[in-house]
Amino acid sequence: MRYKYFQPLEALIQKATGVKPSLNNRIKHLKLGEKLNLGFGTLVVLTFLVVGRTYLSSVQATANINQTQTVRMPSALASATAQTNLLRMLSDVRGYLATGDSEYRFRYQKTRQSFETDLTMLNDLLSDQATSKNQQQLQNLKQIYQQWSVLPDRLFKLYDDTIENQPALKLLDQEGELLIVGISNQMQQMLEEQEGQLASAEAAILFRDMLEFRNSFALLVSALRTYIVVREPTFRFEYGRNLQANRQAWERLTQKKNEMTLSQQASLQKIAQQRQSFLNLPETMFKAVASDRYRNDLYLFNSEAEPLATEMLSILNEIVQDQQTALTQELEVGNASLTDAQWKNLFTGLIAVGLSVGMTVFFRRHIAQPVQRLTEATSRITAGDFDVSAPVESQDEIGQLALTFNQMTKSLKESRDQLEHYNRNLEHEVRDRTQELQEKNQQLEQAFDDLKQTQAQLVQTEKMSSLGQLVAGIAHEINNPVNFIHGNVNFVDQYAQDLLGLVHLYQLQYPEPGLEIQDRLKDIDFQFLETDLTRVLASIKVGTERIREIIKSLRLFSRLDEAEVKNVDLHEGIDSTLMILQGRLKAKTDRPAIEVIKHYGALPKVECHAGQLNQVFMNLLSNAIDALEESNHDRSFTTIEQQRNTIWIQTEVMKNDRVKITIADNGIGMSEVVRSRLFDPFFTTKPVGKGTGLGLAISYQIITEKHNGQLYCDSTPGKGTRFCIEIPKQQPFA
Repeated sequence: MRYKYFQPLEALIQKATGVKPSLNNRIKHLKLGEKLNLGFGTLVVLTFLVVGRTYLSSVQATANINQTQTVRMPSALASATAQTNLLRMLSDVRGYLATGDSEYRFRYQKTRQSFETDLTMLNDLLSDQATSKNQQQLQNLKQIYQQWSVLPDRLFKLYDDTIENQPALKLLDQEGELLIVGISNQMQQMLEEQEGQLASAEAAILFRDMLEFRNSFALLVSALRTYIVVREPTFRFEYGRNLQANRQAWERLTQKKNEMTLSQQASLQKIAQQRQSFLNLPETMFKAVASDRYRNDLYLFNSEAEPLATEMLSILNEIVQDQQTALTQELEVGNASLTDAQWKNLFTGLIAVGLSVGMTVFFRRHIAQPVQRLTEATSRITAGDFDVSAPVESQDEIGQLALTFNQMTKSLKESRDQLEHYNRNLEHEVRDRTQELQEKNQQLEQAFDDLKQTQAQLVQTEKMSSLGQLVAGIAHEINNPVNFIHGNVNFVDQYAQDLLGLVHLYQLQYPEPGLEIQDRLKDIDFQFLETDLTRVLASIKVGTERIREIIKSLRLFSRLDEAEVKNVDLHEGIDSTLMILQGRLKAKTDRPAIEVIKHYGALPKVECHAGQLNQVFMNLLSNAIDALEESNHDRSFTTIEQQRNTIWIQTEVMKNDRVKITIADNGIGMSEVVRSRLFDPFFTTKPVGKGTGLGLAISYQIITEKHNGQLYCDSTPGKGTRFCIEIPKQQPFA
């Protein structure tokens, strides 16, 4: 009857061991060693099944983690780096077209190599992935890059060829120059012929009219050429004024046609034809200058280079998003694999424990009980009493069997303990790896956010860098000829005085000059020339001094020729900034000049980034001028004159070994809500197109991060605004 309770267990063992029916009879006939071999073999198989399943689950989870570390994250980072390098290439091309500085071309070539290296890395990483979407995107990116890569060299070539690059200048060079030379040659012939006929007053007046026409035509051509090159409206206005003067001179000259010789009349007829042909050209040139194809390199950059670059950035952004999505999915699969491994380990362990208990009961019935019955029978036989049973205390085979069984039980318990310990260690390791992956994912998201902010600030940084280099370059190029002129004015003055002295000496020696000399003295108005020459030379000297002061202010503002960190005079930087802004400070038709009141303290030289600090001064002073101009709306000239627009600049040394610069104005002020967001990136109260919202944010970064200082603002609506800068005299990193 007891055997029926073990039938299900025997069926389970039959499936596990492959033993055929009539198991009970077969086991009864097995030897003791064979029974033990059967039990231990079954336990070994179960142990290998548990360990193998655990190993396979851990291998799958590790594969997912390795896939994330070796493919997904490098692919996303390589795509982000490629985006940055592409933006740098676009910025370098734009910088060269704006300034012509060869440094931009060198940086472009270097960045281009880095970008192509990024594409190669992406190709290697994406080629091992099963999905073909990113591979197709990368193929499209390569095709677009092949189209884009030939554009920069074309743009550089166009920039270097000024005539080919500017259609208006090309038209002037190909058609206008021939007409200009023809008119000048014909006019020179008329003047030379007229110069020999200056005996009468009428001939002299005609000669003067010819000179006026030639000079006004030369000024007209000069203004036209300058406007085409620089596109400054002032020169177009000057062209119109010179054109009017030239028309008046031409009318006076044609009215005196009858006073000319036949050859002069023929030359005048040719000039009329050539002049009319030339005057038909400027309107076409003005249309070319006003069109978006004023410069072919800029048109090609805006119409082809930028759209292709935008398309490449979009593809790279899609690759980054796809890799991030795949990264998230693989992390989810890894977590699912680890959870599945835990459940499988638990289920397999429970089966192993159940089988172990079942096998213990089973072998107790087939080994222990028969041995016990055999011992009882032996004792009964020895004692003569078959009903008495005796305990087993011998060290023979029966004792070894009991000891082996106990060892087997103990071994099974140790195996189970080791398996549980291994499972706990695996769970800890999985939690640690999962946490590490989550931290790396957060770092990657932070890197994406930083990249977006860097892209937004890159435009402003490149703009200020290009402005500084452009200002320094212009100052350097103008400085050489101005120094040459300034250095030779004194010599010209001395030579003029010597020549005038020589003329006076001739007048003393020859008080009665000939008729030709007397006529020449009257024509040139020698007395006026003698008086005015000294004033002209003095004016030239004053003008060159003024230009040298402006150049000095430009070079002080840009600071490109100095070390990055240097002891400088902050007052020089403020004064140079005010010199640059002088055009905005001076009086206009609708308001008087803005008054600047300076209260400079005895500042020592301060260790700082001079160029960056000048940028802060420029931002604060420009904002002050904007606030004053905004406060002048709906105010008359008289009202503004009574309450003058004023900017106060004060410097002082503080007790804590710091210096303080205060810039205040009596403009419209600002509300507390605006003031609280004043240093936020991209926050601006100016109309669209007049402000980016980065000026004060960058200024705040320069003061706080680059100079370990403070920048704060006090403002009252309707009363004005005050900005305060505090920086240490010596930087801690020096």
